[in-house]
Amino acid sequence: MFVGVHYPLYELELMDKLSGDRLIGQAKKQLEFVHQQKEVYDIQIDTYKNSIKSSNDLIVRICLEQNI
Repeated sequence: MFVGVHYPLYELELMDKLSGDRLIGQAKKQLEFVHQQKEVYDIQIDTYKNSIKSSNDLIVRICLEQNI
């Protein structure tokens, strides 16, 4: 299963600043590549709007439904 995981850039940039171990602007630079390759995802989730648990539950449910 190919899963597209999304999170808002402004939140990623905040994590860059707060982490202490990431370069400022690293998230923005990565997003210039991620999700820009015409990927076809089996499912897309937004881990900002949805909890990790609910995102995981959705992925598991779809895997079970599709016998993956």
